[in-house]
Amino acid sequence: MSDVDSNQGEATEVVFALTPGRLKSDQIIDFSTTAGRKLYKSATEPLMSLHDLSAENLRDFIVLLEQRAKIYDWNDILEIPDEENETFIPLLKQYGTVLLEDVREHAKTYVNNECRAAQESQQLADCILNSLTVEARNSVTLCEDEYTIQGTISGTCLLKVVIRESHIDTNATTRIIREELTKLDTYIVSIDSDIIKFNEHVKDLLNKLKSRGATTHDLLANLFKAYKAVSDKQFVKYIDSKKNDYDEGKDITSSQLMLLAANRYKTMKQDQEWNAPSQEQEQIIALQAEVKRLKVSKANKSDHNKESEIETTTSTGTSKGNKGKKGCRKRKPKWMLIPPKQGESHKKKMNGKTYNWCPKHEAWGVHLPSECEGKGYIPGKRKETPKEEESQTSMPPKKKVKIAEALSSILMDDEF
Repeated sequence: MSDVDSNQGEATEVVFALTPGRLKSDQIIDFSTTAGRKLYKSATEPLMSLHDLSAENLRDFIVLLEQRAKIYDWNDILEIPDEENETFIPLLKQYGTVLLEDVREHAKTYVNNECRAAQESQQLADCILNSLTVEARNSVTLCEDEYTIQGTISGTCLLKVVIRESHIDTNATTRIIREELTKLDTYIVSIDSDIIKFNEHVKDLLNKLKSRGATTHDLLANLFKAYKAVSDKQFVKYIDSKKNDYDEGKDITSSQLMLLAANRYKTMKQDQEWNAPSQEQEQIIALQAEVKRLKVSKANKSDHNKESEIETTTSTGTSKGNKGKKGCRKRKPKWMLIPPKQGESHKKKMNGKTYNWCPKHEAWGVHLPSECEGKGYIPGKRKETPKEEESQTSMPPKKKVKIAEALSSILMDDEF
């Protein structure tokens, strides 16, 4: 027989527990032992994230603390007796329905006694203090008298003080939360129709109501209203179909609707269909792109025409500072190239100067035709008349780009 088989008969009975903290939870912990000290050390370590007493972080603090309480079996001290209803109120879930005075009365029954509950209370208190930021801890410790009993700290009283300092705990709180639930359509627009973030916001509001022992009866209607305010039209159609099913008698709970909405949102995001343009919108986008292209084309042609109006060389001219090199000058204004009509004078005044029509240059100039020396005149190269120039440089007829139904308010005339 093997050693394993021989030892099976000598094995002691194993005591089952989900966690080490729940093992023999009705017995006092012996902190003189290594196991006892390790248990205390692990139970009082800071939570995964420190709490700064802000209202938005309270939910995370409660969730983490609730998990720690399950591991080390602190539930006995976190259940506050309700003598009127002969029941117990879970402090972490319904903290808004329990007064600090009631928590203190319950804590007085064990805090200064030699029992497991007193040890758990101390563990809870140390865990909370270790899980606060420096600023939050400085603020909470100002209320030391409220969470100590005959000089001994109470973990549950400290918890109640921390919760109180983290949010407004008045009768108006329930009313404010309910008002927020009626404005979900405004909230979903403010977060750019992020369905996941929206659902988390709704669940947080519901948890706050539950912690105060309150409920809401019009959540489903508010959810339908909010989802219909989403920017994606296909998603809105999907929600409309669910609303029609509900109106026709199909049973849909608020939780089911939120789950359906979240799954639809994730699928559309994954398929890149969320807020994708419709066929009509794609046509509009294409037309807008074409209008932009025509504008760029027009601008380029305009720049080209301006450049062509500059003469690059003259026959005899030289630029100042570049002696011996051919100079540049601008083409004459159009009016200087228009000859006088039959019977009209060959002399006229422009801008305070007297100009004469020169047949040789085929242009108006300040010199007399009889005194023309032919400067700048190139034989065989006749200057273009304005009519000829316009025939080469004028733009095609105006085109009116009219963006159909969706762009009826935009009418753009572009010359290109």
